[in-house]
Amino acid sequence: MDHPPIFRSSCRLAATVVALLGIAGAFNHAAAQSTVYVFDMRGVNEFFTMPVDISDIDDRTFIGENLPWAPFGMDFDLAAQNLYAIDPEPEPNHWGTIDLSTGEFQQIAPITGDAADEPIIGGVAFSPDGTTYIASESSLYTINITTAETSLVGEFPAATGVIVDIAVDNDGNMFGHSVDLNALFSINPNTADTTFIGGHGQEPTNFAQGWGFDRATNELYATLYHGQGASTFVRWNTQTGAATELLDLTPWNAEMTMAIQAPLAGTCPEDLTGDGQVGGADLGTLLAAWGDCPDPANCPEDLTGDGSVGGADLGMLLAAWGPCPGVVLCPEDLTGDGQVGGADLGMLLAAWGDCPDPANCPEDLTGDGSVGGADLGMLL
Repeated sequence: MDHPPIFRSSCRLAATVVALLGIAGAFNHAAAQSTVYVFDMRGVNEFFTMPVDISDIDDRTFIGENLPWAPFGMDFDLAAQNLYAIDPEPEPNHWGTIDLSTGEFQQIAPITGDAADEPIIGGVAFSPDGTTYIASESSLYTINITTAETSLVGEFPAATGVIVDIAVDNDGNMFGHSVDLNALFSINPNTADTTFIGGHGQEPTNFAQGWGFDRATNELYATLYHGQGASTFVRWNTQTGAATELLDLTPWNAEMTMAIQAPLAGTCPEDLTGDGQVGGADLGTLLAAWGDCPDPANCPEDLTGDGSVGGADLGMLLAAWGPCPGVVLCPEDLTGDGQVGGADLGMLLAAWGDCPDPANCPEDLTGDGSVGGADLGMLL
């Protein structure tokens, strides 16, 4: 039967939507793994990715090589959409973002203000409170990510040694890697005062280093460079200062800086409807805004920030399909089996009373530090 054109168009649209939903499901499973973006500055200026749980030396994907620049420090914003970095050449230092598809530097502005004359800025870190920090070997600054204007927070105490990089965890705690002391320090983000935590226990470090928190687990990872092409990938214990080797990266002959792409819980720009998950309603909202943004400053569907809604934005939305990271859509489902029933009631009653650890008390549905009648009412 020869169907009219409008019927055929509708069928094609329906088939496309079904296909997109299927692809979204596949993306959702694949997106659970945090990705490490790495810049190798040892001669070839390579930009590549690797999984945060890498166990095979060949498990990396190259994006660009022989690039005309190399960053000393870089970090993802809280939504893990933009990778910000500092390009030290030509002088002065320049602030910008890295194109994740090519590795090219996209300049925003020269660094101005208190850090304008710093010769080396090796640390970049985004804090959950919305503050962005940069650090030289001896000082801590805040930076306006739009203008690159900087303000001095303070100088690190001399006993700290040379701070080669900084990182901020999901709770706002700041840490610094002292490259000459081979040690981890905590840093007061308001004063730049430091407290020694412990030595990393690995081979001595030298020259450029890279590290960052995996926002999905709040664990600190690092690429430690030891000199002569030797390096290791480690997980760093922020309580003791000890670093555990995960993989010897020496076969790469690389000197690296790195950042982990994983959004902070609650930062989910693809959730256009604000219901805690990315789904069909968000897809509909994005498709309805397809094309150039009438007001680029107020265009949430433009996930890439390029002034229009198109295929790249659709790809980001599909990759984020499902619950937003860290969002519990059904806190009453204490067992995690997708429903609220007798097993959840049993868990709640077993935890009745004050929470021994209020920060780890899922039965406290009201968040008041104890499990009682109000929590029971929410569950029922």
